[in-house]
Amino acid sequence: MEKVLSSEQLLIDADLDANGKKIKNLAAAVNPDEAVNLGQMEEAIGGGSDAETEASIAAIITGASACQILGEDEMPFYKKVGGLLKKVTYANFMLYLNDAAGIFTNKRIIKRKMNLPFIDELIPEVDTYDEFILTGQERNLLVSNYVTSTPEEGDRMLIYIFAVGVYTVGWENKYVSYAGYSLPTATIANKRQILEFRYEANSHVWTLVKYDIQDLPFVRDAYYVHTDNNFTTILKNIYDALVSFPGFGTDHANAAYGDHTHSDIYEPANSNIQTHITGTTHAPSNAQKNSDITKAEIEAVLTGELTSHSHAPAGSLWTLLPGTPVRIGNTSFRVTGDVTSYVAKGLVLKWTESAVVKCAMVSIASTYSNPNTTITIVGDIMASIDASSLKYYLLEPTLARFAYAGTVGATGVDVMNMFPSDKPYRILGGQMQVRTVASTSGTTTVDINVGGTTVFTTKLTLAYNSLASVVFTADNGSSLAADNQVTIDIDGVTATTFPVDLYIQLYLFPTRLLNLS
Repeated sequence: MEKVLSSEQLLIDADLDANGKKIKNLAAAVNPDEAVNLGQMEEAIGGGSDAETEASIAAIITGASACQILGEDEMPFYKKVGGLLKKVTYANFMLYLNDAAGIFTNKRIIKRKMNLPFIDELIPEVDTYDEFILTGQERNLLVSNYVTSTPEEGDRMLIYIFAVGVYTVGWENKYVSYAGYSLPTATIANKRQILEFRYEANSHVWTLVKYDIQDLPFVRDAYYVHTDNNFTTILKNIYDALVSFPGFGTDHANAAYGDHTHSDIYEPANSNIQTHITGTTHAPSNAQKNSDITKAEIEAVLTGELTSHSHAPAGSLWTLLPGTPVRIGNTSFRVTGDVTSYVAKGLVLKWTESAVVKCAMVSIASTYSNPNTTITIVGDIMASIDASSLKYYLLEPTLARFAYAGTVGATGVDVMNMFPSDKPYRILGGQMQVRTVASTSGTTTVDINVGGTTVFTTKLTLAYNSLASVVFTADNGSSLAADNQVTIDIDGVTATTFPVDLYIQLYLFPTRLLNLS
């Protein structure tokens, strides 16, 4: 092999193939276009063991610039793996960040807080918040199970309740008491109730591990304590709070309350004014008492046409349902208090869901179990209830009646009288009765159609030995336009013996009335 002298250069006009062999004794590079050896590279970058590299990343995580994580397109991290220098991608670094068991020194973890003055139903989702704070609860409260969160073993959650009065507190089944702490069943007026929970993954429950009740020493809290617009009461409580506030004392508090005079800080009192306002109350000498004014005197001075006089409306067809409504499901809800005396079968309700008007009817007798009344409905599905939107109607719904005379022993299409719609209606529900029941077995099945298309996916059925069915709900949002035709089909009959005389009631409500307040 020909030897190339060091003072010469070997020019290669093709790719250099080392055939799997190493290039040894490579001198340290000096110029930018010269190759470097591995030792020179490690010396330049710093080398270090795997553990040292991991420690340096952990130092970055817990260091002062922990919040300044480099982006994917910024400066990369390097680590030594198996003696070779490897680039750590941004994604892998973030995986390390999530999995690393580091110690945070002199760092503050800021909790995610949900702050509301009050709420009917609290659903603590710990994937979104760590603390749930109610600063002025003024109604009954239900703490429901989480829906979307995926809590893990040992997760902590805090619920803070400050109430302006005594209200019931309900808990669903994923909240349990522990170690002498009981879940409170009511709020405490003008107190802070602070509840800390720990999640138990095996039993899938939040366990109450700490429960504190605190007073409110600050002036700003005195405002929340009194909502009766009693100005004297509010001032007195501000005074009490000021006196108890560290470094404030009675001297400053007196200046804010009633133990002071105005003589030194206002202009001198006018004697004429003082005599007038402190003397006996009187009216002008020629004043006439209101009781002496006659109807004739009033009419004598009333001339011309009244243009500025108006009367308030006589009243509303809709009345706000009392109590606090809480949705239970698509066809039921509850309110606080006993309203069973008038919230009964046939009562029409309306509410809004994101400002969209919904309509339904109470289908069975409501039931009361202290402190709530449970109400079941047919008609529109109750997916949610906008605040202060649930109202009831003063009059009964419209009934479309159908009749079939004689033995109901065969199926058929359009077998009863037709109902022609005279105006737009909302279809709420339907019910079936017979005069005489059958005596063997089976059910009678009826379908209600508008223009030949069913509006009851769940058809009306009646057991062979029953005189009346329950009220079946119409399909969600079903309605009638003016001049629509409603017809009845018999889709199924009982076996061997049959009921006699069949009657159908279709519950309707005029659509136009939903637009009234």
